[in-house]
Amino acid sequence: MWTKLEIIPVVGMGGVGKTTLARKLYEDPSIISHFEYARAWATISQDYNIPQILLSLLSCIIKKEEFDKHKEKGTHELKDMLYKRLYGRKYLIVLDDIWSTKFWDEIRMYFPDNNNGSRIVITTRESDVANYASSSSLQHRVQLLGESESWNLLHQLVFGKEECPLVLQEIGQKIAKDCDGLPLSISVIGGLLSKIERSEDVWRKIGDNLSELRKVKVYGLELLKDEEMKYSVMKKLQRISLTKLTEEESSWDDFFKSIPNVKRLLIDDELRRKAQTLYLRHLDKLEILICKCFSAVDSPDGSHCRFLVKFPGHIRKLVLDACVLTSRVSRTLCALHKLEELTIEACLFLSEMRSKEEVEWEVEDGEVFSSLQFLSLGSLFFVRWIADETNFPRLRHLYVKDSLQLEEIPSSIGDVPTLQLIDLQDCTESVVASAERIVEEQSDYGNDIKLCISETPNRQRPHFQKESDASTAQPEEGDDDSENEDLSASKSTAPPWRL
Repeated sequence: MWTKLEIIPVVGMGGVGKTTLARKLYEDPSIISHFEYARAWATISQDYNIPQILLSLLSCIIKKEEFDKHKEKGTHELKDMLYKRLYGRKYLIVLDDIWSTKFWDEIRMYFPDNNNGSRIVITTRESDVANYASSSSLQHRVQLLGESESWNLLHQLVFGKEECPLVLQEIGQKIAKDCDGLPLSISVIGGLLSKIERSEDVWRKIGDNLSELRKVKVYGLELLKDEEMKYSVMKKLQRISLTKLTEEESSWDDFFKSIPNVKRLLIDDELRRKAQTLYLRHLDKLEILICKCFSAVDSPDGSHCRFLVKFPGHIRKLVLDACVLTSRVSRTLCALHKLEELTIEACLFLSEMRSKEEVEWEVEDGEVFSSLQFLSLGSLFFVRWIADETNFPRLRHLYVKDSLQLEEIPSSIGDVPTLQLIDLQDCTESVVASAERIVEEQSDYGNDIKLCISETPNRQRPHFQKESDASTAQPEEGDDDSENEDLSASKSTAPPWRL
């Protein structure tokens, strides 16, 4: 009896083994025999490319000579070809690492239901995606390994069928435990331990580094120069909590190339003196980026200013902390079309000619933060913020903290249709009054915007410095968090942006 096409979701956090499980299934001899005419695999990722995915699938089910003839065809032709090649066949498709329901909507119709037992396996971190793709309530959720399972896996990778020397058992079990049940982490460390000296001192060194392996602090290039860590480990890093840049520019370029899978990254540019741009666009997996002490610099011809970071276009959360910016920073940030959360903290705004401190931040017409939902402004040194609802069409939460020179929140911000909350902490009476007016005006239109005010001091806005004194302007004592190595120490009630 033939069965309908079935979608099989494999769900779990990153590194838990979803892809490994799907690959074992895909390459199992009995599966190969059962789906002998059509098996295909494609890796999707967060920033997917439909033509490349279609070509990946087609390359699995048609001969190379024929495939080479169709490489240059357009997306619609490739979709039609995929549908026709699968029509009438019993097939197995694996779509690895799906991040959004949008992708599924784009490709689902090109997998025909031949009523012959075909299967589509998808792997995803998102339960919502799994539920959306599969009408069945059944999901295969990959669980983290327990301590015993972690040690057994590490033991197998390092020793195979041999016994672990007694002197290494305690530190070995600790290393396995510190991998947090993630098979990927255990595989990486297991591969490393299998190639180095089997001594307690060496293993203990690895164990001491492991607790920070996915949350690494890098000063200078010490980690890269450590032979035991090597690039094989660096490529598995997903989280780096602090990177202090030094003058070794070329080495830093190599360093960032060695961490292609990093998802969360903090970079401190306080020690670097050369005005050289940092290129991060190749970090395809990067989602959260914190930049400390970066500066905008003049172009060679003096016609414009640029920021010293080339951002990946797909980051979701960005923090600019203690940076020197120009009034045109909005133009750069607007190009980050997937940016959902933006924090600007203790930053200095300069005019286009860098001759004086800017007294305003103007987001011009046409500069649109298309995906931004959360905006945090803290300890900023400008008086006027000029913006309207067209600049932030999807903003939900506005958080303003310690901005003692800011006169008011732009009234047009209240016209953002998605705005739900204005959150103020330690702001002046004039800022509070402007927020109250926004809430009251929107209430008259039937819009419910919540206003949260905490620890607002009863003090006048301090006098802004004269232009002649701007070059020596300093934040008030106690307002500058730039010396705090642990950025999570902020008292903000806003969503956490710490790593």
